[in-house]
Amino acid sequence: MITLAEMQVQYKDILEGIMALLAEDWKTCSMAVCLASVQPDEDVPAFRVVELSPRLTEKFRDDIVIPFLADLHKKWLSAGLILYNYDAASKPLVDEIEHLDFSMPEYEPIKKQIEPLQSLPDMGTFQEDERQFVLGLRFYAIRIQFSEDHEPVYFFRSYAAKNLLSKSRFLAAMWRDQDEYDVVSQPVLLFDKHIDCMSRGSSMFIFHKENFHYLFHFLEAVMKTAKHTLNVIKVRVPIKNFDKFAHHCERHPQKMAKLKNISQKPYLKDLTIDRIQRVINRMNKEDLGEEFIKAINEERVLLYDEKKPWMLLKLLDDDYLWSEMTEIGYQVDGKRELL
Repeated sequence: MITLAEMQVQYKDILEGIMALLAEDWKTCSMAVCLASVQPDEDVPAFRVVELSPRLTEKFRDDIVIPFLADLHKKWLSAGLILYNYDAASKPLVDEIEHLDFSMPEYEPIKKQIEPLQSLPDMGTFQEDERQFVLGLRFYAIRIQFSEDHEPVYFFRSYAAKNLLSKSRFLAAMWRDQDEYDVVSQPVLLFDKHIDCMSRGSSMFIFHKENFHYLFHFLEAVMKTAKHTLNVIKVRVPIKNFDKFAHHCERHPQKMAKLKNISQKPYLKDLTIDRIQRVINRMNKEDLGEEFIKAINEERVLLYDEKKPWMLLKLLDDDYLWSEMTEIGYQVDGKRELL
């Protein structure tokens, strides 16, 4: 079994391999831009290839992909970036990049959405009159590959129908040769210079987490895990007002992500009210409240109080920690396991 430290080395090597492409001859690089559209009753996107002129291909290469990799490389060399395993509930800092392997079973929903990108010849060409396709636009992928011996690299960016200029709520004008502006009547695709995540092989690096969740609707998959985790918690730990606790969790994306995080903790199967009380005994009694203390001491149950909606989740996610050095207790909003 691979250790966490070995995994970090692997992802470091993959990321450095992608950044090393900066030294290649980019004129030999093939490039494709694929739009992804998801219909209401579908889980897997339909893809269309955008036909690029040589000039537009250069713009994607020189104005988006190369500057993005160059900036990433600069930050990497200055030791300004840190790699961490993806955690659904974490809030990465600007210098933190989360990664995941979408060949793992828990990321199957992402894998299914990305697999069609491996078959460019099977994709149709984007036609602006495909109304349903346009309405379902969710993201696009920039695919680069230097040779058949190199694995392609994919750069993902969130997208929507509003990025088609003719669908915009703004009035768009274009300069004409007759010294006047005119209304834009032909659909125009708008692209910016941002990248939300990047993949090579089955390795995904995440730069904008909220957009990553939107891209692949990953929180929907998280919700399924959350419901299972709630059932496990219900069996393992007696909670007063459990139905209200579960209902509030299922309506809150961040709480669902927190539950997914809890589901991956090895201690969950051994969790008991006695083990939880060891933590409670060290907490500030005023923060807990009289009703909570009475429930744990007299009824041997945890009390869900909607006025303190995060307390139970933080207890279950082991977010109350004490320093051995200072003996001060902390409530943490995110933590990383030491290698």
